[in-house]
Amino acid sequence: MERPPTRVGIMTYRYVQLCETLAAYSQTGISLIAFDGSSYFQPGPSDDSGMFYYLPHLARPLGISLDRAIDLFYGGIATISFTSGLVGLLFLLRSFLARLLGTIGFLVIFALCFYKGDIYLIQSSIVITVVPWFLYLVQRKANPATLLFFAIGVGLCSGVANNIRAHAGTVVTIFVALITLLHTGWARWQKLVLVGSMLLALLLPILHFRHLLASRDAYLAAIQPNGTYPPRGRAYWHTIYIGFGFLTNPYVPAYLDQVANKRAQSISPGVLLYSTGYERILKGETFALVKQHPMFALLTVSAKLGVIGAILLVSTNVGLLAAARYPKDWRLETAFWVAMLFGSLSSILAVPRVQYLLGSIAFAVMYTTISVEHALERSWSREVARLISVTGNSQKPLWAESSPK
Repeated sequence: MERPPTRVGIMTYRYVQLCETLAAYSQTGISLIAFDGSSYFQPGPSDDSGMFYYLPHLARPLGISLDRAIDLFYGGIATISFTSGLVGLLFLLRSFLARLLGTIGFLVIFALCFYKGDIYLIQSSIVITVVPWFLYLVQRKANPATLLFFAIGVGLCSGVANNIRAHAGTVVTIFVALITLLHTGWARWQKLVLVGSMLLALLLPILHFRHLLASRDAYLAAIQPNGTYPPRGRAYWHTIYIGFGFLTNPYVPAYLDQVANKRAQSISPGVLLYSTGYERILKGETFALVKQHPMFALLTVSAKLGVIGAILLVSTNVGLLAAARYPKDWRLETAFWVAMLFGSLSSILAVPRVQYLLGSIAFAVMYTTISVEHALERSWSREVARLISVTGNSQKPLWAESSPK
């Protein structure tokens, strides 16, 4: 169940914890703690803690309501990324059709961001912000200083994105790294400098948040020494277990947090939610489920893959036909598909919902525009080459090589 208090929406439990986080921050000035009226606690999982940091720091200094801060924060991210990405796309592409398809695709993603909202829009926002400009710089053979500056910016943005939504920026980092490392026109040391600088920049926001979380934990331990808190990190087995509730079945009733918690409590009453013991129980239950009902497990994963494949097929649409008729450079093809598949991993583990696939959808839209652009230029080049050969000049047109390498 989702409650959309603002245009960009936000899940009910996160909205409640944001209210409690803002209350705690107003009372104590300490970040990343929440207050429910009787005790202080940790809001949300530690790997998605960015919203619990940025929104109170936005609402309190500006003196605005939480709803207004949510609108300003998420709406601002979506709008800025869309505008920047669209400008980059128009610089990158030359054909009217490819520009039109890209613009329509970006508008669809922009609408999905406002419809689905919450932390999920970060996944597509960073893709449409970074990818068009990066491909443009590579295509235009930008100087090393510009590429280095851009790589550092990508790393910083990816690190911030990862703090808001786990691995939202990782997929962009992988894409940029693959294009860089496979590029044939750069020296090895240039590639290592670019990728190394990007990864170091990626670590800065992550290390900063680890410091904030450590300070938060120390504060909670000081004011509530007898408090019990879940460990940091994502509850992977919790997600994987309830992910088997994707199809109607008698084993895992639904994709709901309560289902996993109820199962863990039935085995070890009083086990702390998301604790190490809790995760160990659900890991055992997941393996037992797969061992006892392998066909059900295989059917569930196959169904998820089918839904993901259908979503990506719709998103790539004519791009697949264009790529099949006029293949792009294998390096670019590989980078796109690796990015789309990596962005789909969370949906395979959990459930294939559109909001979980926004990053992959954004890459699919970019893939389509690049494929159509490449196909149009290749088909035009062949026609020109044919006409030139008739006149006795078989020299290959310069614009025949159109894809970034």
